[in-house]
Amino acid sequence: MELTDSSEIRLIRRQKRKNILREVFFYKKFVVKRFVKLKAFPDVRKVWKMEDRALKRLEGLAFPKSLGFTEKKFQGVKEIIYGREYIEGTPVKWLDASDVGELAELMAKIHRRGVITCDPAPDNFLRRANGKLMFIDFGRSKIVNPRGPIFLYRIGKELARIQGRAFFNDRVLFSKFLNHYSQLIDLSPNQWKFVNFIYFVWARYWWVRHKRRTGHDNTPKRHHSQVYSGK
Repeated sequence: MELTDSSEIRLIRRQKRKNILREVFFYKKFVVKRFVKLKAFPDVRKVWKMEDRALKRLEGLAFPKSLGFTEKKFQGVKEIIYGREYIEGTPVKWLDASDVGELAELMAKIHRRGVITCDPAPDNFLRRANGKLMFIDFGRSKIVNPRGPIFLYRIGKELARIQGRAFFNDRVLFSKFLNHYSQLIDLSPNQWKFVNFIYFVWARYWWVRHKRRTGHDNTPKRHHSQVYSGK
């Protein structure tokens, strides 16, 4: 994409880390992200490419439209400009019981298109003016084949993230979420067994890391409300 009128560009955020300058602008009705790689190393995760691919997979649903990205290099400095549609709304600070059903529907829509967010934290969701939730940050997302075995692995890992990041390890909320979500994803009982296994492994792993950092022992244990056995 090309920016033609600099007078309409408003800087929202600027951050420099590891010789990479990241800037976010508001341009007309679009969000424009600029990445300037000042040195060859360290490398930077291609978040612009990940987000562009994810949003194109989700076209036709209620998600921002991607404008694509451009890459330029001059005298060893690489510049990437990426743009997407701006969506008005309020950042989400936490998710509670009233959000469980809607969150399950939202994540199921994303997953059925073969997109895994990899970062379902509350601050990556937006509450629109009509009260509906929207996920807006696909910079860490993965694209997978919804019919392949990797899809099941990614779903299991994503569920562990949802419990830990979206619900801050509230098992009651996560259990309610899983009851809704499991009705929206068409998996066989054997597939659910594999998903549950991957979920439990990653949930436990992250709790062990949490215990080491904080000294609190609250590792998850298997029980009926956390494990879905299939329809």
